[in-house]
Parts: sequence; structure tokens; C-alpha cells
Amino acid sequence: MKRINIAFFIVFIFIYTVLNYFLGVRGKKFFTKAFPVVDHKVYWVLFWIIAFSYVISRIGVKILPTKIHYFFTLLGSYWIACIVYLLMLIVVMDVIVFCSRILGFISKEGINDTRFIIGKGLFVIIVLIVILVYGTINAKRPIVNTYNIEINKVSDHSRSIHAVLISDIHLGDIIDNKRLEEMVSKINEIEPEIVFIAGDIIDSDINPFITNKMGETFKKLNPPLGVYAVLGNHDYYGGRIEEVVSNLEKCGINVLRDDYVNIDNRFYVIGREDIALEMTSHKKRKVLGEITGEIDKSLPLILLDHQPRNLNEAMEEGVDLQLSGHTHKGQFFPNHFITKIIFEIDYGILKKEDFHVVVSSGYGTWGPPIRVMNQSEIVELFIHFKTF
Repeated sequence: MKRINIAFFIVFIFIYTVLNYFLGVRGKKFFTKAFPVVDHKVYWVLFWIIAFSYVISRIGVKILPTKIHYFFTLLGSYWIACIVYLLMLIVVMDVIVFCSRILGFISKEGINDTRFIIGKGLFVIIVLIVILVYGTINAKRPIVNTYNIEINKVSDHSRSIHAVLISDIHLGDIIDNKRLEEMVSKINEIEPEIVFIAGDIIDSDINPFITNKMGETFKKLNPPLGVYAVLGNHDYYGGRIEEVVSNLEKCGINVLRDDYVNIDNRFYVIGREDIALEMTSHKKRKVLGEITGEIDKSLPLILLDHQPRNLNEAMEEGVDLQLSGHTHKGQFFPNHFITKIIFEIDYGILKKEDFHVVVSSGYGTWGPPIRVMNQSEIVELFIHFKTF
């Protein structure tokens, strides 16, 4: 497994470097025309610092001053989006210029004209800035999506429950305590009986959670049936998973790790370890059948599993409702095309016979703090049970 991870990392860095070099070459053509006084060496040094700023932030997390670390984290996060949109914009502009040249709208000399090159570059930069500003504002405006779900089982003493699902908060340097306070406030306004958190609570580093006392904010959640959570892949990435779990449980969040709980003999909540457990340790998560072996399956079964994979496994084990996140619905265009290919359901609700799956686009963001053609959300669930 370690060899596979190293090989993947090497391939990723190679592709990442090639893409950035391409952007650097194209950017240099613009900047040398627009700012002829800028030395080529200075340009390339600054460019590669920007290109690898996120890597610098990860490597320097323990040695860089807080403000400098935050600067590199934010810069690097936005640069990930810049790569995607700059590549798209450059391709679009090249196609337009090529067609204009073929149709005779512009001459070969005109294409190489300094004013044309500067104008084209400024257009790309302006469009990029508009996308990033819009995406940043949009990411901070979560919506509440409501689903009504009919479960074909009887729940003792209950006809329905009113719940909230949250996923992919990614608390850290960028998604800070202020955003968490806004989330908690919105959930309390909904007044759910129970809150489910489907993983990626921490972005990777537990330190901002502790330093900024985010646990105190979580304590303000007050659903009468409690708060239940599972871990996501990012919760494991910091390498301090036991500390993550300990801090979450201190603030009243019940973390289920291949375990289950019976809620007042009304229904079960089952929580699975994320598959990232296998990549970050020598352990494997339990097969779902091992967890549900002693459960009374005549009662409704609600499963929390961060990634919406292997849905048939849950269906075969008699799970009535699976709640997941992870996909972010791609987070920003055009990534949703990729998530649609990877997952049977990457967003929304899916019904397969008596089995239901709800996948949230998440509350926070990973990497670029933007959402384009996509929204952050809180999911409100009205779960109805069969009556006698």
C-alpha cells in the first residue's frame, strides 16, 4: 500500500509540475509584454513559489509563523482553482484566436502584436478574478435542502423523526470558528431532534480546532436525541485521529467507529470507519455485516458512511437510510462531471427498493474556498416510519 501511495504521489507531482510549467510559459509571454522591466529569473522564482505554495504550507506547518502559514495555505488553495480555470480559459482563447485566424478576422502579425497579447492576457485575468470572487461569496452562502423519506419499517413509539445532516465541514485555517458558529446557529434554528455528521469535520490539522476552541461552539448544538458522527478521510490525514475523536467527544459529539447505538428503541444509528483508515494505518474497517450482526433489523437502520461507495453492501444488510458526503458535488465547475462518473450517486437522494441514500454537497470546502455552480448546504430530513 505504501509503495502504491508513493508511486501515486510521484505521478501526481510530475503532472502537477508539467501543468504549472505550461501555465508559467504562457504567463511569461503576457508579463514580459505587460511588464518588460520584470526580470525573467524573478518571474520564475515568484511563479514557482505560488505554484507550490500549498505544498510549502503543508511542509512548514510546524515551523512557519502563523500568519505566514495561513498566507501560503490560502494562496495555495486558490491556486488550485486557478490552475483549472486558467487551463480552460487558455484553451477557449486559443480556439477563438485559431478560428479568427482561419476566417481571416485577424492576421498572423496581429496575433503577435503586443497590444493583442496584453489584451488577451488581461481578459483572462479579469474573468479568472470574477470567477474566484463569485465562488468565494457563493461558498459562504449555504442553503437548507429538505428531503422527506418514507422508511418501510415500524419504529416503536415514533412515526417520524426530524433530523439534520451535515458533512464535510473541513474546519481549519480557512473554515474557521466564525463559519462554524454560523452553521450551529442555522441548525439550532431548524430545531432538529437529532444531528448527523457524515465525516470530514476537521480539514486535517487538529490544532486550529483546539486553539480556536471550536469545541465550545459545537457544544451549542442541542438536539434532544444527540449528535452522532463518523470520520472522513480528512479527519485521518493529520495522523492524530485519537486526538480528533477525543476532542469531538468532549464537545458532545458521539463518534461511531464501526459501531452502532439504539436510539430509545426507535431506530439504530450505525457509523462506519472511513475507508481512509486502510490507507493511513495497517487496520481495516469492519465489514458492515460484522457491525450489524446483533442488531434487531426489524427496527429502522440509519447508516453514516462518509463516502457513498459500495451501496449494495448496505442494501443487502437491511439498511434503510444511508447518509454520506465526501463528493462536495465536485465543489466547483466542471468537477461535478468527474464525481458523477465515480459515484453511483454524487449528490441528492437515491431510492433503491426500500433502501435510501442521501449524499450532501457538504457545508465547507476543501482546497479552494470557492463553489461554482454548486452550493454549500445543510440537509434537513423528515424521516417517516411505517405505522401499524
